[in-house]
Amino acid sequence: MKSGVSSQSKLLNAPAVVATAQARDFFLNESEISDVLEAARKVSLALIGIGQVTEQAAIVRSGYFSDEEMKGVQMKGAVCNISTSFLDENGERVHYDGEARMIGLTLDEIKAIPNVIAIVAGNGVSAWMYSLQIWIRPIEQSFGRIHPAQLSG
Repeated sequence: MKSGVSSQSKLLNAPAVVATAQARDFFLNESEISDVLEAARKVSLALIGIGQVTEQAAIVRSGYFSDEEMKGVQMKGAVCNISTSFLDENGERVHYDGEARMIGLTLDEIKAIPNVIAIVAGNGVSAWMYSLQIWIRPIEQSFGRIHPAQLSG
């Protein structure tokens, strides 16, 4: 029985965060990297991970972000991160100095994908989910609005 679903994976062989904006531009000019990002912009379904905004976040533990940088985005109101961006509790993008060093899809590029499935785990999930529901339109249209209180327990 054919499912009607086809997929192909591509590996983005680039660090998530680099030291400078110039280094980011250098990576983005490599066809192997730019071709993968271009293909990602054209998908009809994206599975994305939502990162926490703490010193325990994968982006900090991996060495891509310092504790000080994470504290800086926390002070600006960030409650979660998606790809190259951080969101506040109202689903608004939090601007920060390190944005120009990130390699990946932007929030606007992810918003343009027709179907987005977000994977969220960790402490403070209800705050993240509320922020995401404001931001990710397809979740609300497909499954109805989930209030953070429904996630506790």
